[in-house]
Amino acid sequence: MGGICYDEKQKPPSEKAAIPTGKEESNVSVQQIAEKTFVPRGLAALCYEKEGNTKFRDRVTLFYDGRLLFERFCWGEAAGLVFAAWADRVEPDGTIAWKRPLDAAVKESELPMAIAAADRQALTFDQSSARWLLEDEKKSDPAHGYGGMKVLLGRLLGR
Repeated sequence: MGGICYDEKQKPPSEKAAIPTGKEESNVSVQQIAEKTFVPRGLAALCYEKEGNTKFRDRVTLFYDGRLLFERFCWGEAAGLVFAAWADRVEPDGTIAWKRPLDAAVKESELPMAIAAADRQALTFDQSSARWLLEDEKKSDPAHGYGGMKVLLGRLLGR
């Protein structure tokens, strides 16, 4: 990677204010998830998929009202949903409050337990180095109970 470049008219980096570290920025974003302000207005949800070549296709969807959906799909000819789990909220410290009791098909050990870092483009869970990259921005998601009218009314009423 190359060095940092700046315009001659700008002050050199040594004269600028300190740049926040990724840890501070991620704490703010995790707090935004807990406060239900992470998903931008006009969207129902942000969908993230685990980066890299994995045995399963894992997807996490963060909804505007603070709920979180984890879905695991298998690859290949028999591709389909293996299991899904819902969380009612994410706590300010990043802990995910999974809705109990979990379905019998859910492997609890496979669920992320906390959001370690978050920004609009990627999430990380449980102090893992694996990143979950932004895959989709949904204006509505009727398959999961977030139709256009519900999203509009929910946003207008602040829910």
